[in-house]
Amino acid sequence: MSRKKNLSFIITILILATVITTWIILKPGKQSWTVYQHTQPPVQLERIILITIDTLRADHLGAYGYPRPTSPFIDRLAQNGVLFQRAFCSMATTTASHASIMTSLYPLSHKILKNGHKLDRSFLTLAEIFSEMNFKTAGFASTNAHFIEGSLDQGFSTFDEPSEKKYRRSRPADHTIDSCITWLKKQSPSERFFLWIHLFDPHRPYNPPPQFRKMLSFSSEREKQDYIQFLKEQHYLDMSYFGSEEKALDIIESYDSEVLFVDHQIKRLYEWMEQNRMGPHTVWIITSDHGEGLGNHRWLGHGQYLYNVQVRVPLIFHFTDHAPSNSRVEQIVEHIDIMPTLLDLLGWSVESEQSLHGTSLHPLLLDNGKTLPLKYAFSQRRDYSGKTPSQQVNTADEADSYEDGEKYSLQDENFKYIYHTTGKDECYNLKEDPYEMENLAERDMPDCARIKKALIEKVDQLKKGSRLAPQLVDKKTIEKLRSLGYVQ
Repeated sequence: MSRKKNLSFIITILILATVITTWIILKPGKQSWTVYQHTQPPVQLERIILITIDTLRADHLGAYGYPRPTSPFIDRLAQNGVLFQRAFCSMATTTASHASIMTSLYPLSHKILKNGHKLDRSFLTLAEIFSEMNFKTAGFASTNAHFIEGSLDQGFSTFDEPSEKKYRRSRPADHTIDSCITWLKKQSPSERFFLWIHLFDPHRPYNPPPQFRKMLSFSSEREKQDYIQFLKEQHYLDMSYFGSEEKALDIIESYDSEVLFVDHQIKRLYEWMEQNRMGPHTVWIITSDHGEGLGNHRWLGHGQYLYNVQVRVPLIFHFTDHAPSNSRVEQIVEHIDIMPTLLDLLGWSVESEQSLHGTSLHPLLLDNGKTLPLKYAFSQRRDYSGKTPSQQVNTADEADSYEDGEKYSLQDENFKYIYHTTGKDECYNLKEDPYEMENLAERDMPDCARIKKALIEKVDQLKKGSRLAPQLVDKKTIEKLRSLGYVQ
């Protein structure tokens, strides 16, 4: 063999070896998934930290314009990172929302349609991809009813939930962060890992540590009255729903104090990692599973409605080594975009029977000023089928708000349509009416008709592509959910 042919042969063998070593076929019982390194990553990332804060409304963070000091540290991360102004969850329900984050699929496809359903093991999760690509994977959750029981522990070599003996309903954020730091102490500073942390504290019933409630106390009667006016004029809050302004403030201050407590715990973790040489080459992703009514539309909770106080979420990417400072992205994004974004940042590709629903946000993160094609945000309400209204609600005073049927929403940057299979539809001009107070559905408006058409097509498409029925958790887990305030 000539020297030239010999060199060509060697190059061919090296190329084949690269293909063989980079293509990974996942375990039997999965759909046909393939993960591979397709390009050099645009940034060096050794650690990915995803923090999901339960029931956190974006508009109760300072970085999103809230006047109360609920989130000084999260605000700092946003100032030194990328904040998405219009980020949305796929369902305002904890297990379903997290499943969409972890699979980049809408609930109609992954089939977790309410708390009490669990993810089919055939679906590939973000943690499984990280595990296959030689990252350590660890999850730390603050409840023991949603995640292991919902099969969202797939791919995690460590998954830590609160003990039933020690914690009646959930554990506070400081205890979850303690468990996380205990795990981190066992890792070397050079370890590559994917870490997911779920913090439950802003979920009802609110019970913040007293010192955090004190930290948010008003310095004067004038400050208090200014804040009440803000709630009325900027958040469109109807105080009559609560019976009095004092009762409204008590509920909202309790919620805000829980947010501040969580903010302090995230800061504690961040500083610990910096002090222990785990800070560099890390991306922090801060989001929530869904929002909370807090009295808007005369509703305190989240599961029943699709208004943006329920489905809009904070989404912040903070890179410890680089990223545009104080970058604010106005384009519509969704939870399902997190998974393809992380894959893109690491130079990974996934090929599968089931295409990911999300879009990579990589250009919006690292190419300052770049935009993506315009998109819609799709959300659906949790499933209530087979139950009576009195069995669906969390509290008796909300029983009259139960609505039968299916409900879906679709929105772009200007308009939103809510389609209800058994009730009245709704359409809102979000530019002029961000808190969705004036229903335009019965007017002859081209924008409403356009989004309604796109919404019905989206639902039909997702239902046709669905191949599984929901899987139920066991009766013991249902009782855990009840203890957390959920009624199935």
